[in-house]
Amino acid sequence: HSTKETIAPKVSQEILNVVEEHVIPRLVWGVQSDPVITNLGRDAIYMPSEDDVLVFADLAVNADVSSSLKFIRSLFDKGMAIESIYLDLIAPAAKYLGEMWVDDRVDFSRVSLGASCMQRSLIALSENSESEYNSTYQRSVLLSSMPGDQHMLGPSIAAEFLRRYGWHTQFVMPKSADDILVEIKNNEFDLLGLSLSC
Repeated sequence: HSTKETIAPKVSQEILNVVEEHVIPRLVWGVQSDPVITNLGRDAIYMPSEDDVLVFADLAVNADVSSSLKFIRSLFDKGMAIESIYLDLIAPAAKYLGEMWVDDRVDFSRVSLGASCMQRSLIALSENSESEYNSTYQRSVLLSSMPGDQHMLGPSIAAEFLRRYGWHTQFVMPKSADDILVEIKNNEFDLLGLSLSC
């Protein structure tokens, strides 16, 4: 492995830890007067096992959205919180797909199909889940990938978390930096989030 391949998983985990433990709780706190939720579903009855992650990744890489959603529903039935679905199932499964690609166990087309399946599963979850908070005033956030970047899953998970905690979220995949500026000029956002891929 190259140095980049060795360092990338560690850096990704450190970024995930910072987002989980500091960024999301502070965003939640910015909207709510209640004490900030810091465990984000970690006290749920059921947490996904490594086998759960591998099963979900296998369903995703085979582009089986129907079975993916059925599998997720079975985890809900066991008591898993939706936050844990995002952070402890979908995110590690996506990371695992990336590792399989780096190790040449799957080709790029299979990884793309897997990511697309995860994205569609996330959309279906979003459509079937209610926001935790229904405040009359919602803060708004523009989430954007960098120009030309095709990675959507991470920003989509961030957008879903923010939506569930009362934020109005908008996500764009700009062709140029000007596309981001147009969105900022035409709308009033409280926050701008940029997704960077390593």
